[in-house]
Amino acid sequence: TVKPVLIKKGRFAMVTFAPIESADARVADIVTPESKEQLRTTLSMWHHFICWLIGRRLSLKAAYFTSERPDDVEYYKTLFQSEVRFNQHANALVFPASYLDMPIVQTEDSLRGFLKTAPYQLLVMVENDNSLKSQVMAMLGKDFSREMPSADEVASGLNMSVSTLRRRLNEEKTSYQQIKDECRKEAAITYMNAPQLSINDIAALMGFDEPSAFFRSFKKWTGMTPGEYRKSDEFLKFGRSMKSL
Repeated sequence: TVKPVLIKKGRFAMVTFAPIESADARVADIVTPESKEQLRTTLSMWHHFICWLIGRRLSLKAAYFTSERPDDVEYYKTLFQSEVRFNQHANALVFPASYLDMPIVQTEDSLRGFLKTAPYQLLVMVENDNSLKSQVMAMLGKDFSREMPSADEVASGLNMSVSTLRRRLNEEKTSYQQIKDECRKEAAITYMNAPQLSINDIAALMGFDEPSAFFRSFKKWTGMTPGEYRKSDEFLKFGRSMKSL
């Protein structure tokens, strides 16, 4: 069993992992993921969990991996929006230490809601390409209970002006608003496919103060109300596929 370990060095901090029983044991001997993809997903989930705790995106300086350099390095860069290093002594997330001064914005109530949905809102799937749209989607994630970053904040995180962001997204035949709508639609469907979540739970996760507002948005996105969706072939098909796993 392992636990996250926080290490602060000067202007930067690092989250890595250590065994609970013995801090002297090598982490590489404890954490043995089945594949590089599993390790990548694990670090990505920890990244988004920290984002959830502070209520904003944690901008990374680098992501470290003990594994060898893979063929799809660009996908790693898109997912973590940072420098990525391989053949390192530990698997870790490196970020500015100033984030440690930020308060934890989550409460016991929000934690209960979070535990109902984990790991859904921690998993962020992006296209395996280096398009700007994929980079923006990776930044947004699936946690819509927090305020979404503005176009200016996203542009700043991508080291470009907001006018450049809009121009390049336009060249990809999309816009920041369209990407946000697409992400919200995909997140809503992901949550709707989790039968343990009530529709009111999902409305809260999606950042709606009133369930009725979520009903209207979901129908706009899918052409069905949440209740109709859960009676549809799509939902029943998803349930059968999960039982077969």
